[in-house]
Amino acid sequence: MHPGLASHYLPVTDRSSRKGVIGMAKCEICGKGPQFGHNVSHSHHRTKRRWAPNIQKATVVKDGVSRRMSLCAKCLKTLHKTR
Repeated sequence: MHPGLASHYLPVTDRSSRKGVIGMAKCEICGKGPQFGHNVSHSHHRTKRRWAPNIQKATVVKDGVSRRMSLCAKCLKTLHKTR
């Protein structure tokens, strides 16, 4: 690395301390995460895309303890039905 550029590149040791960084969208119950594929246009030109699950923050009572969890909408709906 060029000695003059060293001051511009600072190592990031703790990524969780950076503001504005969102963790991966993943359901804490079923483990559903993002899926990857292609957008395919009429001309059959393929571009990369990503389908993210519908993750919601919800307070769930589990074993008598209320806990804030990231759940997909389907798991949230299923938990609501079982009450």
